[in-house]
Amino acid sequence: MRVIIIRHGKVDFKWKNWSTSEQFDMDCRKYDKASVKPFLVEIPKNTYKRIYISSLSRSRETAIQIF
Repeated sequence: MRVIIIRHGKVDFKWKNWSTSEQFDMDCRKYDKASVKPFLVEIPKNTYKRIYISSLSRSRETAIQIF
């Protein structure tokens, strides 16, 4: 059996160099909702019987791009 674990692709979000704690909290919420950037990866060609993802939307986006 072969198992491939992938966290998620690079998040499409640019962090500020400096912010207040309130701004940082707001940016964290924006980061959590941000999508992933398009990317290319080399996944071994195979028939995958099951693909498991977390409930985060970016995990789904990453899986869709790969598989």
